[in-house]
Amino acid sequence: MWFEVFFGRSTTVNKIPGQVSAVFRAILDVFFNPVGHDFSRTGLLLGLPDGTFVQVFLKLSIVIADEVALHFMYMCKGATGLKTCLLCQNVFNANDVRGVVAADSSGWAVAHTCHDSEKFVPHTTATVIAIVRRLAAAKATLGKGAFKELEIRLGWKFAGGSLIESTRHLQIADPTEHAVYDWMHVFFVQGVFNIHMGLLATAAHDFSITYSTMEDYVSRWRWPVILESKIGMSNGPLSKKRAKTSWAAGIFKATASEGLSLLPVLAFFFERVGAATTSVDVKAHVDCFQQLCAVVNIIRSAARARVDPASLRAAAEGYLKAFQDLYGTDPMVPKFHCILHFHKFLERFNLLPNCFTLERKHKQPKRFANELRNTRGQWETSIARDVTSRHMSILQARPRQGMSELLDPVCAPSAALTATLVDAVGEGAFRTSRSARINEWERVGKGDVVVLNVNGFHVAGQIALLFDVAEPDGRTTFCQVECFDFVSPAGTHGAKYKRTGLHRMQFVRDIVCAVVWSGTGSIVTVLYPAHAPATHD
Repeated sequence: MWFEVFFGRSTTVNKIPGQVSAVFRAILDVFFNPVGHDFSRTGLLLGLPDGTFVQVFLKLSIVIADEVALHFMYMCKGATGLKTCLLCQNVFNANDVRGVVAADSSGWAVAHTCHDSEKFVPHTTATVIAIVRRLAAAKATLGKGAFKELEIRLGWKFAGGSLIESTRHLQIADPTEHAVYDWMHVFFVQGVFNIHMGLLATAAHDFSITYSTMEDYVSRWRWPVILESKIGMSNGPLSKKRAKTSWAAGIFKATASEGLSLLPVLAFFFERVGAATTSVDVKAHVDCFQQLCAVVNIIRSAARARVDPASLRAAAEGYLKAFQDLYGTDPMVPKFHCILHFHKFLERFNLLPNCFTLERKHKQPKRFANELRNTRGQWETSIARDVTSRHMSILQARPRQGMSELLDPVCAPSAALTATLVDAVGEGAFRTSRSARINEWERVGKGDVVVLNVNGFHVAGQIALLFDVAEPDGRTTFCQVECFDFVSPAGTHGAKYKRTGLHRMQFVRDIVCAVVWSGTGSIVTVLYPAHAPATHD
């Protein structure tokens, strides 16, 4: 069980003693209340479709949120304070005027710009409890100014009703055991990627490479159908209007989804720039950006395959050192430090979750709330009821893991197409659609270039048709794919293919993923995601 934090830090919340931390403490009591219902001890009786029942017990595993939300929850001062990290005892803000790091001759204190994770001293349950007890004792004896100074030095705030005030709640949601920085926010929400791209664009401008240059290049690429409209290159982050705001801010203005979608194409673009130039400066900027892309790719791969935490740590430390050598420490906000915690999260949880999907779910409460004008009565209750009802409906409709199916709308094929399908797979009741689900989470559409697993090898092809046929125990989903012949590698994560004009029938479940691709003629360039590298027989 894991929580993703969505608390609006509104005026109403700020009036609550303990603020957001108190709200989270109350939420914990809904699930783990020793005088009420405690899911970790009494569990939940769950009925199965066959009429049997199982007892399910829950425990809190991960509390994931952006860095700011975690600090609000745990009353840690965070990026706005002297100590920037919820999880480290000895990491100080490099921009503090007190000069703590410089004044510490022992070397114990380090700046948040430090790229050597060996120097970090992690908090433990004991150190957090000791800080809370010290603040609680000082609250009754110190004046307001002295107490505020103590909070600054310790890096934590104290308020009645907050989570950290209660030892029981702190044991349930101990930040040293459960808190996880969301890598989506760290990299793509005014994060490391946005800052780095802004600096890279400034440097590239001296070599006649602008956002307009990148937009022209990116416009030649095609994304999977389900992403094409969301990326909206005509009004995308590289367009003239939006690029103007990026130049003004000095960082790359893009949403998290846009940044993640653009990353592989920009990586390929700058890799080619680096290969074509003789400039040492250009190569340095390109190599540093490639190291950033490598870190993100390792993190993304952790969702699909086992990743060695040591490789992630080495990649993160190498990237931060290269960035610091190239751009200095001034642009390194505390989110850069967060990168060095991901290998520890991976060691502990064997996965690195993110908030992409959960952040999109915020649109649901906003959608319901924005439509309401009469806020008298049980406004919060009605919003919670509508959101919960919608969410449960979506869960009920979710397919089983590994299941592939056509997606609405579906239609009956023409007589001519039916005859073709009968020749290919035999008699049956056929349906066609423009999109299909390939597993529990992913979809593909007609026209997508996809990676297929054929006899253990990853090959590429383009979907020409999606259809299913009735079977005694359900429906089997197929795709007709135009086959591509491998030509040559293209960069670190790409390959060039040649269209053959030949088509083959494949099970939709054999599709690994849809990919980003480019090419208007017979030669197609495919960018493989990190979790699906090219393999060829």
